[in-house]
Amino acid sequence: MTEMAELFSPITFRNCTVKNRIMISGHIHMLASHEGMPNERELRYHEARAKGGFGLIVMGAAAVNPHSWIIPEGHKGYLDEIIPWYQRYSEAVHAHGAKLMIQAWHNGHQNSGFWSNVNSQCASQIPSAGQGEVPAVMDEDDIQQAIKDYADFAVRCQKGGLDGVEIHCAHGYLPQQFLSPYSNIRKDKYGGSLENRMRFSMELIDAMREAVGEDFVLGMRIIGDELVRVGLTLDDMKEIAPIWAQTGKVDYLNISGGTYRSVAPFVGPMMLPPR
Repeated sequence: MTEMAELFSPITFRNCTVKNRIMISGHIHMLASHEGMPNERELRYHEARAKGGFGLIVMGAAAVNPHSWIIPEGHKGYLDEIIPWYQRYSEAVHAHGAKLMIQAWHNGHQNSGFWSNVNSQCASQIPSAGQGEVPAVMDEDDIQQAIKDYADFAVRCQKGGLDGVEIHCAHGYLPQQFLSPYSNIRKDKYGGSLENRMRFSMELIDAMREAVGEDFVLGMRIIGDELVRVGLTLDDMKEIAPIWAQTGKVDYLNISGGTYRSVAPFVGPMMLPPR
């Protein structure tokens, strides 16, 4: 067990101490209600994992606004009615010594209007490889509204007693769409140079940290490589990730891979060599 000691040792983010290094990463499980709200069934799902000894549970992506609500069983994180449910979830998970977080999600052009009845949005008019819908290009008002929606969602989570929020900046979702030369061909201050393409995520981090204060955990789910032509590479991400970390406003980076144009590498298969 000596070599496993680190796995079972606690780790602290800001004022949040996780009892071990065993984490359930965010995933969609289709257990919420058909109206996009939490329910008893989903609560018991997370509670059972807390009972099982996990230190940190990160719930799957919750839509920060209607433009990112793609499936009925995904949380409508933009509604205040979700706060009492998060309070119940937090109490159930905390009772077993685990910590609970959730992913803040705007899927950009990966959204569909089929359920949401609103248009998808993106940094540029690049259709989604997953949905095939042509998105509306976000102007600066749209960008600032989206950033506010993220911050407002984080506050709802904080009021709900969650321990933190993980910004979903991977798998080709909106923050990654601004970051990537594959999906961002803008000519304004949000496109072109790396500094400009990072502007959305940097403003997002600033707004969320200001909204929740210093004692709430903010993590980021990011990619190590988009694995597509003209997309973000491992070398790009080695340059980008430290910039986020050096803000002092992000507490951890959760690294995944791929985008909707390279779907399989979300969970790297054996055909991919170690990087």
